[in-house]
Amino acid sequence: MNKVKRTKSGCGSVIAQGLLITLLLILNGLFVKTFLLANKNWGDDIRIQQALQFIVPVVLIFAQLWVYDFIFARFTKYRT
Repeated sequence: MNKVKRTKSGCGSVIAQGLLITLLLILNGLFVKTFLLANKNWGDDIRIQQALQFIVPVVLIFAQLWVYDFIFARFTKYRT
């Protein structure tokens, strides 16, 4: 009889990536709050501060994952 190899379902990878993105979102949010919004150069309008506090960490996550992917592809056998 042929033995069937069990393949991984990918749940671990999805959970790990979800945890990584959550951690990056928290760290990026703290970074934005500490450095970008600390000097209050954005005026008294709180809507601008809230928009920056939401948009900048998400954009940073995309940039960080792009850099990770670029470095991973450059130094491993998975070159594009």
